[in-house]
Amino acid sequence: YIEAAVIPAGARRIRVVEDKPAHSFLALKDSSKRSINSDWKIELPGEFQIAGTTVRYVRRGLWEKFSAKGPTTVPLHLMVLLFHDQNYGIHYEYTIPVNQSTENQSEPTKPQDALFLWTHSGWEGCSVQCGGGERRTIVSCTRIVNKTTTLVNDSDCPQASRPEPQVRRCNSHPCQSRWVAGQWSPCSATCEKGLQHREVTCMYQLQNGTHVTTRPLYCSEPRPTPVQSCEGQDCLSIWEASEWSEVGGRSVEPLLSDL
Repeated sequence: YIEAAVIPAGARRIRVVEDKPAHSFLALKDSSKRSINSDWKIELPGEFQIAGTTVRYVRRGLWEKFSAKGPTTVPLHLMVLLFHDQNYGIHYEYTIPVNQSTENQSEPTKPQDALFLWTHSGWEGCSVQCGGGERRTIVSCTRIVNKTTTLVNDSDCPQASRPEPQVRRCNSHPCQSRWVAGQWSPCSATCEKGLQHREVTCMYQLQNGTHVTTRPLYCSEPRPTPVQSCEGQDCLSIWEASEWSEVGGRSVEPLLSDL
């Protein structure tokens, strides 16, 4: 058990909830030894008389919540029972009357100490792009104080209790071969019809995402055509005049042809 907070006597509108479902258990205990989920005994959801008020305990799957109207007559100790060293953080809140003095409290409240926990804060990328790989959770040290959760240096958490990353399979689809076509070459003719060529290669994808050349028989899809017809666009039409001819000693206009 790890003590997360002390809710003082006189607290009202108490609410404690897990940020995310986790394998850990929330626990409450007062100075008279009344408790919920303490001493390694996990209670069924329901209502409990503790610290002079009725506490409602809700558990849905791995998610838990405490709530109470109050006021409490003695301080309530909020604890976390960790399993697999896993907890994604908790949120707690309560109200205290402004005119309440510390003399009316049977026990003095103590300042909120920071709670340092190992958490799974995210997922790494898949180790391969095909053929079946693994992705692991990112294990981070988390500081919890005054309802605020912050990622801190791993050196702030005890190394002996650091959990192993969770592992999932990913990118289980098989690596495949496929045709890869290059750019078309310029047309072989600058005018009228010609041909264009391009390189078409059968490529195999490795698990790290790179491609290597392989035999064409491993590419099951139809091979893209490596040659296509084209037509040059530099053809030009101009007028051309022939030499003047003479008819009966007179010059006549030349014949014009469209070339």
